[in-house]
Amino acid sequence: MRKLGILLKINFQAMLRSFSVGKKRSAGWIGALALMVFLALYLSGVYSFMLAAALSSIGNLQLLIPMMTILATIVSVIFTIFAASGLVFGSKDSNLLLPLPVSAFTVMLSKVLALYLENLVFCGLWMIPATVAYLFYGGGSAFLIFPIIISIIFLPFLSSLLALLGGWLIAFLSAHSRHRALMGNLISGILLAVVLIGSMQVNRILQTLLLNANQVEKTLHTGLFLFGWLMDGLQGNFLSLLWLVLFCFLPFLLISWALSSHYQKLLSKMQSHVLRNDYHLQKLESNSQFAALFKKECGRYFGTTIYLFNTGIGVLMMLGFSVYALIARQSLLNFVQQFGEEILVPILALGICMILSMTNTTCVSISLEGNTFWVLKGSPVPTRVIFRAKAALNLIICWVSTIISVPLLGIAFSLPVLSTISLLLVGLAMGVFVAQFGLMVNLKFPKMNGENDTIIVKQSAAAFCGIFGGMLLTALLAGAFYLLSSHLGIQQFLFLASAFLLLLALIIHRWLLTRGTEIFKTL
Repeated sequence: MRKLGILLKINFQAMLRSFSVGKKRSAGWIGALALMVFLALYLSGVYSFMLAAALSSIGNLQLLIPMMTILATIVSVIFTIFAASGLVFGSKDSNLLLPLPVSAFTVMLSKVLALYLENLVFCGLWMIPATVAYLFYGGGSAFLIFPIIISIIFLPFLSSLLALLGGWLIAFLSAHSRHRALMGNLISGILLAVVLIGSMQVNRILQTLLLNANQVEKTLHTGLFLFGWLMDGLQGNFLSLLWLVLFCFLPFLLISWALSSHYQKLLSKMQSHVLRNDYHLQKLESNSQFAALFKKECGRYFGTTIYLFNTGIGVLMMLGFSVYALIARQSLLNFVQQFGEEILVPILALGICMILSMTNTTCVSISLEGNTFWVLKGSPVPTRVIFRAKAALNLIICWVSTIISVPLLGIAFSLPVLSTISLLLVGLAMGVFVAQFGLMVNLKFPKMNGENDTIIVKQSAAAFCGIFGGMLLTALLAGAFYLLSSHLGIQQFLFLASAFLLLLALIIHRWLLTRGTEIFKTL
């Protein structure tokens, strides 16, 4: 038990530390835990009281706790499935631990229980507002605290088991696919789409629940019988609570034992790679230095899931909205007419610039070189070519999305040609500025020793300054237009703003070729 406790503590802190900032490890995982506490209490508080008010009005308040428990299970699985894939089946320390005098079952159980602890903390915090809402709307007496505590303790075994199986599937598909980066990005995109679509359809889901409350209760006693047992337990059925405990805990324990008996063999398969056997002799093609570096940047960008989604989610949403605006053109035009057409172009310009300022790949591109930076630094390639390749990727991402989105928005909102051109120019100019500004920020705040890509992309000082610096500049430009709107029209202002952004980009570019090159050589 002592060995299990030590390994469990290490694995739990390591899992939280992947979201931490800074060099102090204890402060990092404690900060991540505090963030989890805030998110769980806030999200559950909003949805619990909204759902409780609706269910109470139709006399089906007994559905609140089971529904909030289902939601907690879904959310915890979504947010721990990749942790299960990396911690249990992709952790680098497993090959070091298994030869030690520690059983494979103990190693496996410590990693799985780390997942359980995270889900336990999240689900426990999640159910606090749900319980308060249930009692506030007259759902029962203090007796219900006992079945709720039972659900908090044992239902996280279910979410941990689902995350474990899903993590195994992700690791298996990635290890046995020639395009493992594409597979990871595809799965991440699906999960992100589920979260976004689910959050946008809350009102529709709530309405469907209210109209079919009786059918939902029947479903809880058939397909979702575990949560039906919880609902019966709230009404005093102790046998249902016993079945709930057994069906949550025993499968978790059995599958953990089954996986641990073949754990080392599973790790060997997961960490293997698919090799090609169809090699042919052919002429070797050569590329320019810029083309080779640009290809490397593209490979890293599309091969690093957190890098791709953290910097690319904005342009994806912009493209999606432009297509949606074209489809729902009439309803959006009616909406715009209610607030005045004169604010349409300024709002579109603000949204485009804000999104492009968030699409800053260069602010972390140097830091992501990590341990291989010495290879790039020692290669016989001029520094300006390295900067140009890194900036080119950022430019293409921003420019392609702008060139596609702005004309579609112009058609959808029936914008004048000059307004469409001004939006297009300010978007292209913002893309140029962001690419140059990100390189300067990364040279000023390099983080070459990040523990993983997540820390560099999401929590480094360069990532913060690169993204929020561009957003701050956009806010300043919006304030300038507000002050000058009585003297300048929006089209004229956007042309001037484009020129200003290009001037800033030129100044930063000159700095990169001089002082920036010197800093790069000293990293």
